[in-house]
Amino acid sequence: MARQESVEFRSRLNQVAAIGVWMLGGAILLASLLAGLTEVLQNLPLAGAIAMLGWAALWRPGVRVDNEAVELRNVTHTARIPWDAVIDVDTKFALTVRTPSRVYTAWAAPAPGRFSSRVALRRTRRRATAEDGDPLRPTPLGERTSDLPSTDSGDAALVVRERWRRLLDDGHITIGAADQAVATRRPHVATIAVTTALVATWIAIAFA
Repeated sequence: MARQESVEFRSRLNQVAAIGVWMLGGAILLASLLAGLTEVLQNLPLAGAIAMLGWAALWRPGVRVDNEAVELRNVTHTARIPWDAVIDVDTKFALTVRTPSRVYTAWAAPAPGRFSSRVALRRTRRRATAEDGDPLRPTPLGERTSDLPSTDSGDAALVVRERWRRLLDDGHITIGAADQAVATRRPHVATIAVTTALVATWIAIAFA
């Protein structure tokens, strides 16, 4: 099989939110600088914790696929599920990858809320109008709004399902081997430790 590059989904909305969080941390530091060195030393751990949380919870999370596995990079851990272990991909509440023994959820790809669902439906119908002139064509039978393009869950599911389908069609997934395939779950120890240390340091200084 020709080697194919990995494909990754990351939420643009989350990335914009991360930049906003980092700007908040920067504003805290700037205000501290204007107040004096004591304020800087007191608020530096808080700004650092805010920056870490913005990175860990908003910027870093994503969904990545390659020819060996689907990888869900979440806030506190990364799950890597080999394709042989995958038995279903769903989007009811968020992108979820099911194996015989466990369900893995992608933090980066939640299902849309009511407002986002309406926006996605309008976009789908506008696209349908452009394609065949039918502005009232519904979504395909059985399709959830969480599966629609332009939603985080739908876009991430498309990335996963397309690679899964291609590997199945090419015969590179062993049917019936799901019980033997082993998924891994790696905790983000350094991220958790650094963030916890920064928060603890800020609390200790603030209430000393």
